[in-house]
Amino acid sequence: ELMRKGHDLLQLRGLLLAGAASAPLAPADPAYFEGLRDRVRKAAKDGAHG
Repeated sequence: ELMRKGHDLLQLRGLLLAGAASAPLAPADPAYFEGLRDRVRKAAKDGAHG
């Protein structure tokens, strides 16, 4: 169990370092967050009727 947790932590560390080293794809401005809200609203609407 401890070895698995250690492996998981190393994997998470690698992912965090890779993410920190990558360039942002788009600015996180108000338009970005409005787009996210629109996607959530649409998914909720589609899910409520499906």
